[in-house]
Amino acid sequence: MDIKDVLQSSFRMFFTIFAGASLAMIGVLTAFELVFAVEFFPHYFILTIMYLFVAAMGTALTQLVFYAKKELSSKQLFLRYCIQLILVIGIMLVIAWAAEWRFVWFNSVTIFIFVAAVTAVFFVVHAIELIQIKIIANSLNKELKRRDTP
Repeated sequence: MDIKDVLQSSFRMFFTIFAGASLAMIGVLTAFELVFAVEFFPHYFILTIMYLFVAAMGTALTQLVFYAKKELSSKQLFLRYCIQLILVIGIMLVIAWAAEWRFVWFNSVTIFIFVAAVTAVFFVVHAIELIQIKIIANSLNKELKRRDTP
């Protein structure tokens, strides 16, 4: 992948992660809890949004792992996905530590559940990206077929 493709993918991934995390946060909170949190704990609400932003930015930047001057083989691509997953888990654990999310550090089971949740989100985000790329490729193929036929 050249740098242009990597940056475009990082940009799309950032908005996918940030929008998904924000919608999940709003979906978990009821309207009353959201108003209550903003009214009585505005610093907590702002910090939560900031941590979501930092998490989305940090994990999207891991797309730079895929930068290569020549085309990657399937083994190299798989290895880079594994490296990216490890980086994403590490970034999220650091953010959980910095944000003092005590539920993550409660015991080894909660750490495992957190890592499993991060891994699931990783696969969902990449599935969404794959679907977007497939839709774009199909539309380009249809356009090319339409131009080729008289």
